[in-house]
Amino acid sequence: MPGGGLEEFYSVFPWREDWEAFRRRVEEGVGLFRGLLGHEWLARVLAGGRVRVLDAMGGTGVGGVALALALAERGVGVDLAVLDLRRGALEAARAYSRRLLGFEARTVEAGVEDIPDAAGCPYDVILVYGRSTPHLDPYSLVRAAAGMASCLSGDGVVVVDEADRVYGVCYRSGYREVLVEEAGPDRLVVSYHAGYDPRRGVFRRVVVDHYTGESAVGEVRLWDIAGIAGVLWAFFEDVDFHPTRGATSGFILARGPRPVDPKAYHAPPRIASRQPRS
Repeated sequence: MPGGGLEEFYSVFPWREDWEAFRRRVEEGVGLFRGLLGHEWLARVLAGGRVRVLDAMGGTGVGGVALALALAERGVGVDLAVLDLRRGALEAARAYSRRLLGFEARTVEAGVEDIPDAAGCPYDVILVYGRSTPHLDPYSLVRAAAGMASCLSGDGVVVVDEADRVYGVCYRSGYREVLVEEAGPDRLVVSYHAGYDPRRGVFRRVVVDHYTGESAVGEVRLWDIAGIAGVLWAFFEDVDFHPTRGATSGFILARGPRPVDPKAYHAPPRIASRQPRS
């Protein structure tokens, strides 16, 4: 979805981005990053005492701010940039980072697939936090991985916070054609299955606020841990997994970017550009 589509989607979908929600998510993130920073790949990056961090698909910057706070506890300085398609979220990222970090994160209005052209590379850590990969179909993830590989410093690490939705959704709970996303005295938000595109591997869902009548359409890719790790391995020499909330949720790490020209993946393959037959 382009930036305008995401703005519309999140105006209906119950994902709160006010200051209190931001602060709570940052506190949770700091705890998760404390456990991650002992990983040997990150320890090598932190040895210099200052790191350049790109919070990609960052929204209001929860992940980047949480990582910066966890690094500050170790005496490591951070130059933080937050990249996202939503202008409103980036405005909040600047204000919220200033309140918690004492400085304003640099913001970049762009998609994760456009990192090499937009983000001001290189970075020592490229972070995708908040389980954001459902916004990416397989071809978009390939473009994103190629861009991150070309934008990473030699010893840098890509860190992807993710949960295994193939196990969590397809096996444990089952895909729901109708799903209540939020129910309360002033809100009833329900999402409805609206189709599946087998060429891109995405589900289309319509989200409706039944109190206001507002609706929006979104696309969802149900990724698994191994699927994301496999794509990253094509562009990085090694990939690891650090579980945080059980065996099927945690941080995927990638290091050793392979030589790659991200422009080679700029145009999608024919299969992704054709409409599926009804």
